[in-house]
Amino acid sequence: GKLVLSGHADRTVRLWELPSGRPRWRAPLLEDGPGLRLITGRGALDASALEAADLAPARPRDPADQRLVEEIVERTRRAEPSADGRRLALLGWDGRVALWETPPATRLWASDAGGADQAAPFGPGVAVLGSGAVTLVTAPGGARQPLVSEGATFLEVVGSELLVATPREVRRFDGQGKLLGRHRVDV
Repeated sequence: GKLVLSGHADRTVRLWELPSGRPRWRAPLLEDGPGLRLITGRGALDASALEAADLAPARPRDPADQRLVEEIVERTRRAEPSADGRRLALLGWDGRVALWETPPATRLWASDAGGADQAAPFGPGVAVLGSGAVTLVTAPGGARQPLVSEGATFLEVVGSELLVATPREVRRFDGQGKLLGRHRVDV
């Protein structure tokens, strides 16, 4: 049979059988630096490895890595690595956000994120965007620091700063959530 590979807005790559349209495989796409990586049952694969990859399921040897792979493949709709690749924010289908440390794969905490659309490792925790608000979540029980109360449409971690876009401005925050500046956007 024929196969087709597709990319999705939820930052996953999926493999489909044709003509049946049956899903065969999916993996979160991590954009961390100059290359792209896919989280698979074989661990993190460079995207170029797909050409030669046997896509049959495989289990990582380390049980901690296996737990992370299962978390990503079965329960995660978005995965965002930190710039240094040592932490990973996972946004689950169930509305929870989790912060993992890698390597070794260790879940530091998980917390309810409500209707979150985006999550990224930042400072001591995870910056979470949902319903136009951005919050810095720093503990499992929910130590939460509101950064933007309304109108936020996108967030991005750049170096040691968090950039939050609203329709009229971009706000910059340091790693502790302190506002560093507001920059007007003229559209």
